[in-house]
Amino acid sequence: MRRPKKDLKPFKKQEQSIYRILVGSLCFGIANWLFWHQQFLERDYRYMLVFVALPIGIGIVLLKKYFKSYVAYYLDTKSKLEKTGVVLFLLVGGAMISFGSLGTLADILFKSAFSWTADPQTTTNKYPITRFVAGLSHGLNSINRFSRIDYLENGKEQSINSENPTVNNRLKDLPATAIRSKTLVLETRAGFWGIKRVENFQIE
Repeated sequence: MRRPKKDLKPFKKQEQSIYRILVGSLCFGIANWLFWHQQFLERDYRYMLVFVALPIGIGIVLLKKYFKSYVAYYLDTKSKLEKTGVVLFLLVGGAMISFGSLGTLADILFKSAFSWTADPQTTTNKYPITRFVAGLSHGLNSINRFSRIDYLENGKEQSINSENPTVNNRLKDLPATAIRSKTLVLETRAGFWGIKRVENFQIE
């Protein structure tokens, strides 16, 4: 049987620590996204494994280690359904904290490593645009990261976020047929693993 609620008192400090870590990691991740946002293309399984899955996995393991008694308390039940729900809840919470903390550190490391090893020369290519998806309105779109331009590269549809307000204003009121007549001029810089960083883009 689960222990009485009064036995939860020793875990209050750990609970408060978890909440502080969660809020802090989310703020850290949002700050990184707002102030050091970069777009990358051709990120494959190696990037997802090393810079996304691995940090999240390590973070979950560390959280389980340092908050072992807290996790054990909530898993102290004979109900399989309840235990399954608790495990899922803890995994999701742990993944959120890990993504915001170690995941953000990994993202900063990736962007730094890319800058150190990137090709000094940029490459400019032109692609036919297939669609423009306007972002949120009423002020939120002033961030200019919620709009998307879809284009064709070697017959495969790709997309970039449109952060250029001039481009967004130019495309948002055009009919679909007019948008498909436009061309995306994309300037990129190559780095390791064949990954490319978007340096600039224009519409013709």
